[in-house]
Amino acid sequence: MDLQMKLEKIDQLKKVLNGVSHFDLTDKDRDHLNLQWTYNSNAIEGSTLTIQETQLIREGVSVGGHHVREILEVVNHEKAICEVERMAHSGAPLQEEDIKRLHGIVLRTIDDVNAGVYRKSDVMVVGAVFRPPQFYKIKDRMAGLIDWYQQPSDQHFVLNAAELHTRFVRIHPFIDGNGRTARLLMNYELMKNGLPPAVINVENRKQYYEALHEADLRSDHRPLADIICDSLIPRMENMLQQRPQSPQRMR
Repeated sequence: MDLQMKLEKIDQLKKVLNGVSHFDLTDKDRDHLNLQWTYNSNAIEGSTLTIQETQLIREGVSVGGHHVREILEVVNHEKAICEVERMAHSGAPLQEEDIKRLHGIVLRTIDDVNAGVYRKSDVMVVGAVFRPPQFYKIKDRMAGLIDWYQQPSDQHFVLNAAELHTRFVRIHPFIDGNGRTARLLMNYELMKNGLPPAVINVENRKQYYEALHEADLRSDHRPLADIICDSLIPRMENMLQQRPQSPQRMR
């Protein structure tokens, strides 16, 4: 199935679900989805926690044999998900301060000096074909990102989510935590449009990095959008199966 067919499939599923979104999932289903989201997003960045250990930390159970940073990454990501849910549900337009606040949650207690603060030095991204802008250009670039995002667009919201992710990563506005924040912003765009969040599995990290490479090299956001679709379609189909009372049917 090519990307266009996947996007059409998502539109069809969204129509049949008729307004049912992430916010309408049962507590159990949302908890499971958020566990997957937190575990995989942290694992992509190198966390050594298992999914079982991640769940224990979410439940407030102590887990030994790991650096305290990894424990805090779980706690913070869960709080960041709550913030993304609030942002998506509010309907308010995305602002720079929202992104700073979100990043501040991601790095809370891990690096309070840099949490929610644009970097004050230049950085290189290992394996990337681009070089992030010099630190003194970040504020202008982030203002440009918000201007782009707030412009009316007829592009599919899955492509918007992919482009928001890749544009943000190219700026790399923070000294650390950019990847997690990018995936949170990506899912903010999806959830704002009535879709569940897309979970990029750590097993697909190579494909994910290749998609980001394509975006860097050719400004082609379709490979990342394709990965997003592959996460959304089975999840939305599962949501539909759990609501057999729906009077509408797929054709």
